[in-house]
Formats: sequence, structure tokens, C-alpha cells
Amino acid sequence: MRCVVFLAFVLFSLNGTAFDRFNEEAQRVTGEIKCSNPKITPGTGSWGALYGCVGGQSQTVKFFINEEAGTGQVKNVKFLWNDWTKDGGFGTHADNALAKAWVSVLGTMYAPRKVDQVINAFFGNSDTTVDGESHLFKYTHRSGPGIDERMIVVVEK
Repeated sequence: MRCVVFLAFVLFSLNGTAFDRFNEEAQRVTGEIKCSNPKITPGTGSWGALYGCVGGQSQTVKFFINEEAGTGQVKNVKFLWNDWTKDGGFGTHADNALAKAWVSVLGTMYAPRKVDQVINAFFGNSDTTVDGESHLFKYTHRSGPGIDERMIVVVEK
């Protein structure tokens, strides 16, 4: 019986896992992206707690976990990069290497068989959806007059 349970766990892990509870998911993400200064803002009323990690020398790479209010469950995970297309003092494409590293972790955590698709979507210029094994990735790209906002929202299927 133990062997069957272990095998089921291994197969489920290879297919991408469902979100852990909010606090466990926050710890897991912190370890995976090696966040040096994570912050959790407690939930209040109809708002769930918010985990945030901002990284990069120019502080342009952001990883968020939203809690479903009052449940302790993860509502969604958001990954964002403010990609400077004009030099506003940070250089162009500031923190690009970290953005690529963290989006790779995001893909590996939630769609291990589709990491390349997640990365390609994130560095593309068109809104798109990647249908992972157990999660859905919705990518949006907003271009402004000197900065592109690249964002992926991950939800469980």
C-alpha cells in the first residue's frame, strides 16, 4: 500500500501539483525563488492575505500569492516584470536575468512539462494562455511609453 501511495504522489508531482495552503505555498515559493525579503500582508474582511517578494537590483521583478479570503487557501499566484524598454535610470530590460530565472521556477513549480511554453509566453508580446497539467497560466502584456508590464496569473484548473 505504501508503494502505491508513494507512486501516486510521484506521478502527481510530475504533473504539477495543486497549490498548498497559503502559508505553505508562501514558504515553498520563498525557497524556490530564493527570496531574501518576503512579506505577508494579513487579510482583512473580504481581502485575503497577500504574499509578496520583490527582486532584482532595480526592483522590477515581483512574485505574489493571493489568499482566498478567510480560507487559508491560495486563490492565485501572480508573477510580474516591469520591463523597462527605455532607460529611465535603470537601463533597458532591467533585471532581465532574474525575470527569466523566476519565470522558469514558476513554470517548473506549476507546469513542469510546459516550462518552455511558459517562458516563451512571458517574453512574448501577445496575451496568451498556457494550459498546464493542473494549472492555467494567463499571460498579459501591456506596453506603455517606456515600460512593458509582463504578467502571468496562475490558477488551479
